[in-house]
Amino acid sequence: MYISLFFTATFSFFILIVLISYKFKEILLNHASKILIGIFMLAYFSILRWVPNIKDFINNENPSSISISRTFLLDLCPAMFVALSLVLVFDFKNKLLPYFSVAAFICGFITYIFVPITESYVVKDSSSLLDYKYLFIGTDANKMYFMMHYQLMLFGFIYFILTPKFKLITLFNISTGLFIYMLYVIFISRLYNVTQNATGLVEFDWSEYGEYSVLGSKFGNNIWLNSFIYIIVFSILCLLIRISIYPIIFTKKSILLKKELKKI
Repeated sequence: MYISLFFTATFSFFILIVLISYKFKEILLNHASKILIGIFMLAYFSILRWVPNIKDFINNENPSSISISRTFLLDLCPAMFVALSLVLVFDFKNKLLPYFSVAAFICGFITYIFVPITESYVVKDSSSLLDYKYLFIGTDANKMYFMMHYQLMLFGFIYFILTPKFKLITLFNISTGLFIYMLYVIFISRLYNVTQNATGLVEFDWSEYGEYSVLGSKFGNNIWLNSFIYIIVFSILCLLIRISIYPIIFTKKSILLKKELKKI
């Protein structure tokens, strides 16, 4: 019951974000504001998740696959989190922000809606979602899991609606960037013999206890086929946003934002 209320409240919150983002568009797009948000995200992520795993990788002669994965950002969502943080800091003219914001939103949203399943051992008691340590820090085994994806969804959505430059060529560029990232993951995985948490590019990720086990049960553990499906699904989601959410928000016929758009 509480989980349903939680997601209903989240949806309502996004409606408010749209209105507030347009109201404070100049402030949010000011480069000083973007730098502060980017540094906050990067510091938050580094202190809680990145630095501890880097230390483990350096100090341990045989670091675990998870430590290697988290050190080299072989999992897509953490990699996207860091990328969005850096783009917010260094993208002075907002040329890259439209690409990374929509990709970040998709990464965060897909994971966020499945939190009750992927973190079922934590959230099976409805009161767990009121546990501030879990929300802001995470579990010992999975630091910042909830907040990382929530921030991806939140800031990705905010800057997606504030940088209306999403064209169909953007879809191609996002898919190309994802393909290049996957080549990087494959190279590091082979170099350090990573066996899990590698964006689905190692066999274990699709097994019973892997991060894509649900999909693996449907499509098997063919890494190359599943990776191709991964890119296609991600691209389709970007396209759906382009042809559905985008026109609703950015056309002046939008009932929701008609008054706000006139003020900008």
